[in-house]
Amino acid sequence: MVNQQTATTQVSRSGWTLEDKSDLLLKLYQKAMLCMDDALDLIERGEMVEKGKCLIQAQEIVMQLSDALDYQGEGYEVAANLNRLYIYVYRLLIRGNTRLDCEAIGEARVLMARLLTAWEQVAQGPEPVLPSSRARF
Repeated sequence: MVNQQTATTQVSRSGWTLEDKSDLLLKLYQKAMLCMDDALDLIERGEMVEKGKCLIQAQEIVMQLSDALDYQGEGYEVAANLNRLYIYVYRLLIRGNTRLDCEAIGEARVLMARLLTAWEQVAQGPEPVLPSSRARF
């Protein structure tokens, strides 16, 4: 088992910054949504093999996002809730793939878009707070 100091040293040596990790997270969401969009277009054109490849790639991305969740400390509840959402999205993608259910794929895409928006806001950091003397009620 790796101790905390060794793990911290290994992470810092990797050269990954928080900004890099945020950027990767956002790109994964964007790629999953692009795969869903492509799958919907491919269904319309009748290209079922390629549709399947796109949806499987989206499923793999969703599972990577789920696997990357950190259940340690205060973030446990958030991670657990995100995991439930990821599992739901994954199941929608499976339904979309096996039953050609465009509504299921669309719902999965809407959920991923909402999560992407939330993560974009997190990546930007907190909004500046107005001084209380300027606050209006």
